[in-house]
Amino acid sequence: MKTKFIFLTLLLGLAVELTWAQIPKVKSVTPDAVKKKEPEVKPVDNDTTELIKKLKALMKDEKGRHKIGTFKIERYVVVFPSCFPIKHQKEMADIRHIVDSLVKRDSFKNETREYDFEFQTPLQCYNAQKGNKIRLKIAEVDSVKVDIKEGTIELLKIYTNDGEIFYNTQAPVPIITMEKRFSDKLRNPKDGCFVLLKDVLSFDADTRFNYFPDDTVFTMRRDSRKSIETFPLSASNDFSSFVNIQAYSDLLGVLGDKANGLVQIEANTKFYLHRGNVFNKFMYLLYAFEPFFHFSKIDSKFDTIALSSPGEINRMEVFRRYTFAVGTDLNFFRFDWRPANSFELKAGYQYSTSNLVFNGKKIDAILHTPYAEAAIKSKRMKNFGTDIRVRFLVQKLNPIDGIDTSSWDHLWAFKASVYYFSGSKNKDKVFLRFLNYVDPGNRKQDFSQLQLGFSKAISF
Repeated sequence: MKTKFIFLTLLLGLAVELTWAQIPKVKSVTPDAVKKKEPEVKPVDNDTTELIKKLKALMKDEKGRHKIGTFKIERYVVVFPSCFPIKHQKEMADIRHIVDSLVKRDSFKNETREYDFEFQTPLQCYNAQKGNKIRLKIAEVDSVKVDIKEGTIELLKIYTNDGEIFYNTQAPVPIITMEKRFSDKLRNPKDGCFVLLKDVLSFDADTRFNYFPDDTVFTMRRDSRKSIETFPLSASNDFSSFVNIQAYSDLLGVLGDKANGLVQIEANTKFYLHRGNVFNKFMYLLYAFEPFFHFSKIDSKFDTIALSSPGEINRMEVFRRYTFAVGTDLNFFRFDWRPANSFELKAGYQYSTSNLVFNGKKIDAILHTPYAEAAIKSKRMKNFGTDIRVRFLVQKLNPIDGIDTSSWDHLWAFKASVYYFSGSKNKDKVFLRFLNYVDPGNRKQDFSQLQLGFSKAISF
């Protein structure tokens, strides 16, 4: 019980520290009359000074940034009516060439103008004249707002000098393959008229095999004195931007007499295979995989499973009391919809090991667990949300001398969690998670976990 109390106190203390870290610290001021005499500082030799400088440089470099590429904003855009067909690429290229000439000739500045264009093919458009003539508007770009999430532009807003707004209404725009999406339409919600992505924004990548920038929201304002405005894009390269670390305790194990982990630590990271969407929607297929590591400290009276006969082995208890596990998730499918919800389908594999004693011999019981999972995520606000998951698992033990481990068993897992963070760092959060494991073949083996913990951005 003493050990459980220490673990619970430690967990609560770390959670309080996480919240306290968000509060600005005020330096105390001591009057000169009551100041204590500072201890004499001994001089430091040159070698030590040089070593300290190198260590500081390493710490500074850890919080550095890596340049990904550069956004380029064009000076003006051609505004097309909603019914205008984007099928004739040659005619579209001719339009841009003519517009470039007109802009250069007329030298317009901070204004919007309209020009008549004639096409070879008849246009089924409400403002077409004589079947193949149409009036198009040319507007200067004032600013561009970009919302980047996981390497895609989820929201792209174009503001023109005449007060109009155009944005992507149906699908995100992958940044490092933006050239494949140049024909995307950015629409005006008032009347449905649109501009083409390639006429507004482009991305100049530094390397062919590039990386994703940080998740961020920013506005790029164009300087009217420049024909093309550029904005660099970069990504953080510190440790916390790559690895997510969570520490938590199981309240049923700490406060009750359950064989659940007293202290558990998880670490995971995500590698993206691509960021292309499908069906011109906020849908993604096979876009990432997530390796993970899990360590669990179990109360000493539960951390070893003792067997007196081969028939006593309980696969659910072996799974429940594992000391560490490694594995990976594969993201098969994800669909995002408003206001702030996601549906995900995943498949994964977990390798775990538990302590087993049979015939006086200590054995590492290795359990192989492939699984499939469906999840729904929802956010109430940016810093408060919930995560509900259903997982189907199949399990098989490694061969053990004298014990039959040939069968494949299966179970279900249901998980619900809520999280909150008080500052701007979404990795510094507190969460509460409930899990229920169900064995359809023997419901007496069902068990639950109630986990309270925190996730922390780690830096060295």
